[in-house]
Amino acid sequence: MYILDKKEALRFAETREEGLIFWTNGSRLENEQVGSVAVWKKGPEWKEHNSYLGKKKEMFDAEINAILRAQ
Repeated sequence: MYILDKKEALRFAETREEGLIFWTNGSRLENEQVGSVAVWKKGPEWKEHNSYLGKKKEMFDAEINAILRAQ
């Protein structure tokens, strides 16, 4: 697992030609709203998936959701 800043992540993705690369983020706001996003590159193609999970979820739920969407 790597944690890269935006410039490093983009440079890494642009130089890769094979395999599946994805980035995920799950977050919970102070008002308890939870969401996630997954962005991935498979070959030359980029895809993304955003999810609003509502309330009464934890940040862990959002992270897992993002990882599952990226597969």
